[in-house]
Amino acid sequence: MVREVILDMSNINFKGNTLDVGINNYGIIYNILKQTESEISVDYYVENFNGEYRNQYDNGVLFFSLSQLHKNEVEDVVKNIWSNVRFGGNLYIWDREKQKKETVNDKVKVLMTGNKEKEFEFIDNSISNEFTVDSSKKILEKYFEIEETKVCDKIIFIKGIKRGSIKNENTANSNKLKVHSQQPSSEVPEGIYKGFRFPR
Repeated sequence: MVREVILDMSNINFKGNTLDVGINNYGIIYNILKQTESEISVDYYVENFNGEYRNQYDNGVLFFSLSQLHKNEVEDVVKNIWSNVRFGGNLYIWDREKQKKETVNDKVKVLMTGNKEKEFEFIDNSISNEFTVDSSKKILEKYFEIEETKVCDKIIFIKGIKRGSIKNENTANSNKLKVHSQQPSSEVPEGIYKGFRFPR
């Protein structure tokens, strides 16, 4: 059965350069940025997410993506975002809470500034997948100070601030990611706009 969810993002305002990391390009983050910036330049393509633009971004965003990764991939992704976000920069996560043996078939309606709406489907039929605030915080807190967590209607929101150093750092290898690098073109050279894809 399809579950309908309303996610109100009408008050969200990202300040500065934003790195949108994900499996699917729902277009939500781009549309939010478009409402607040007069000029946005975006380039999408596939290559390794190797930290070439270390400390270049004010925000990192994971929009309905972290829950779709295997456990061993999650830390690699979080560490790579940590590397590319400036000290004191923000991490924003929106995702779907899910327990083991649960399947998900959601139709999500996102409310944005200016009475705009966008819908997308979020489906997860893997009964082995689990994603909760507590399980994700164990990894996130190594790299980001968790400033805010909310769960409403099974939608998780987490905001973190980049730590100056990694707690209990261990080696994590880069994966291929799909990153939508969205920045005002007046502030950052166009060559910095990147796209990376998860191996799916």
